[in-house]
Amino acid sequence: TRLVSGYGAAAVAAFGVATRIENLALIVVGALRSVLAPFIGQNAGAKRFDRVRRAVTLGHRFALLWGAAMLVTLALVARPLASLFNDNPAVVDKIALYLWIVPVSYGLRGLLQLSTASLSVLRRPLDAAALMLIQVFVLYVPLALLGDRLLGLPGIFGAGGASYIIAGIAAYFWLSRVLVLRSRTGEATA
Repeated sequence: TRLVSGYGAAAVAAFGVATRIENLALIVVGALRSVLAPFIGQNAGAKRFDRVRRAVTLGHRFALLWGAAMLVTLALVARPLASLFNDNPAVVDKIALYLWIVPVSYGLRGLLQLSTASLSVLRRPLDAAALMLIQVFVLYVPLALLGDRLLGLPGIFGAGGASYIIAGIAAYFWLSRVLVLRSRTGEATA
């Protein structure tokens, strides 16, 4: 937000609106996360890792498909949707810019959310926390600073998307590794 504020009040207003639209677009993945976590925990406790793996696979597929659907939808309706929130052309332009850049990451952001929830119920909360810290402090902040210098406001927006893409891929492989180890040992806990 501090970096965005350097581009004026219209940019800050647009960023606020765009992130609220983003939260609405991703609410379905958040609901899935709420359901998936107890299902995984229960089946891991019962040492039914076949069901855990299946749930993770289906959850990840859904997150990727939902992310793709939101990408297309928001790309098509970015300007009209932005106009519902503000009639200032500068604000509308910046909301649309955000909605054309950041949703590219929504599928992998969903993977990150589902993977961190899964890791937490598999008694790996430090792994989940590490992934989130990496996403914010190792990826997003440095990329936003770099994006600001190189590309301006689009670079800041792109940094958010890039950080979720990288962290989502990392979360996928991290959780996969944990599931393979659990399946081999048959353990429900670390």
